[in-house]
Amino acid sequence: MRLIDEWTRDSFDIHTIEQIALSFTMRGKPVQEAKKFVYHYFAEKRFFHAMQKHFFTRHGEAFRPELPVLCTEVPRCKPFPSPWQRLRIKWKLRNTRGNVKKVGRNLLYGSAAPDHPYYEVCRHEWWESASREILRWDESAQKKFFGNEKGRWPKHLPKPAKSADEQTIIAYLRKRLTH
Repeated sequence: MRLIDEWTRDSFDIHTIEQIALSFTMRGKPVQEAKKFVYHYFAEKRFFHAMQKHFFTRHGEAFRPELPVLCTEVPRCKPFPSPWQRLRIKWKLRNTRGNVKKVGRNLLYGSAAPDHPYYEVCRHEWWESASREILRWDESAQKKFFGNEKGRWPKHLPKPAKSADEQTIIAYLRKRLTH
């Protein structure tokens, strides 16, 4: 962290700075495989970036000795609903097909995210995944998904477990899809 802070102080911008700093730090030291301890989050980086942003908002970006201990509060996995909630969502979507099922799952997973400060910031990432999928559809498929009633939950999708999320999700999707 010291090397990264030192090297980026004068707006030096290279996307592999962490890997380079780690290489310098590990030079001459024994290295062994660490599958059990290191998680590569590339495919889910939006979720991890949201959690990291929350961490640095809470604790600041300046290095201090307690930061490594504080970072253990950040979850090491993508926020999934509990197995029971996932099963319920799967059951509710059992008659839904294709891309609509994928969108429904992402919307409902976001609503069912566990109560945890770091998972709370990820709810919108589930909804963002759904919105990106909808944006891939042609205009007629989008209109069919939302129906004629603006601001209403799509009739062909089960409603979220948290009823307050219904309007929050619809507002989020409408805003995202109009930009």
